[in-house]
Amino acid sequence: MIHRSEVQRKADALVQELTALRRELHKHPELSNHEGRTSAILRERLESMDLELRTGLAVTGMAGVLRGNAPGRTVALRADMDGLPIQEKKQSPYRSEVPGVMHACGHDFHMTAVVGAAKVLSAFQDRIGGNVKFIFQPSEEKVSGAKRMIQADVLKNPDVSSIIGFHAFPLLPTGIVGIKYGVMMASANRFSIHLYGRPGHAAKPHLSVDTISIAAMVIQAIHFIVSNRIDPLHPAVVSIGMIRGGSAENVVCDHVELRGSIRATSNPVRDLIVEKIEKKVRGISDAMEGQYRFTVEEGSPPLDNHTEMTRLVETSAQEILGTDRVQRLSEPSMGGEDFSCYIEKIPGTYFRIGTGNPAKDTCHYLHSNLFDVDEAALPEAVKVLCWSAIRYLNENDGGESAH
Repeated sequence: MIHRSEVQRKADALVQELTALRRELHKHPELSNHEGRTSAILRERLESMDLELRTGLAVTGMAGVLRGNAPGRTVALRADMDGLPIQEKKQSPYRSEVPGVMHACGHDFHMTAVVGAAKVLSAFQDRIGGNVKFIFQPSEEKVSGAKRMIQADVLKNPDVSSIIGFHAFPLLPTGIVGIKYGVMMASANRFSIHLYGRPGHAAKPHLSVDTISIAAMVIQAIHFIVSNRIDPLHPAVVSIGMIRGGSAENVVCDHVELRGSIRATSNPVRDLIVEKIEKKVRGISDAMEGQYRFTVEEGSPPLDNHTEMTRLVETSAQEILGTDRVQRLSEPSMGGEDFSCYIEKIPGTYFRIGTGNPAKDTCHYLHSNLFDVDEAALPEAVKVLCWSAIRYLNENDGGESAH
């Protein structure tokens, strides 16, 4: 039998240790697929626990298994590891020491909370039936890490029955848990369009094919798709984030590259947008006597939370933090998250943990160069993760304990 008060005490006792780990990770961020130092720091912490460690998954990823006192199901807790190519602007004792790289999306918080959950749950190993797997995944920002971890069999040996993920969220007050049933986040796909024309002198445009003019028409046409070709009851976003082309002001440009992203809350809508983009690009290129190449990168599907796992985390958060600390979210986010790749394979859910505190200047949104988290939310995240895992593995007897 494990009483929730035991979990609360052990999580609260880790505040200084968790804060120190989070700050160490924050000072030394690493970009996607280059998380070697990060992986070494995590391995050092996890080796002090009675875990079965697998390292080198998807190159820099790892997983630790805590085996309970009896055979049973396996629940996984997942954290992402990579930083972003952003120069940190906020001044703090733990600001990034890596030029042009920072943890601007809370992955340092996520890793720390899962390490904390591993430490707390290790203390109850002899009272847990089943297993807990702690997954540390690289390259979430490139929307490639989850798929590669799955290919590396992270969900096997032992086979994972269900999985829980979470995200630090500055728009929720510190320690508030945000729960969303159903689709929580959109699919995320990147695309590129290469437009090819014929170079020439600006004084003789009729002898050339101007790809900058073609690009201008393509951009206008693409933005027309969501507003006029997609059912407004189905959220979708198409963004052009990059354009490259031209070499001189008096030379007709013969090659322009456009890059952007497609986001939708259902796969059929995403597929329809892809179809419409290519149709627009093809029609404009043909009409303007140019050529094109359109490519869509395989991304992540919509993040569609499983009902039973969502209910489990909601109830666990209410019990361990209090009912007033849990909110149901009514609308999906158009942001993408490759955690969705796991819950295409097995039941799972994803929640938010509030880290916004105006007094600590931690309300700047994700990917901001001023982003920071209120570290007071760390033990709260640990409590929710631990109690959810315990309740999943051991039957709950009504709130005071799990056995």
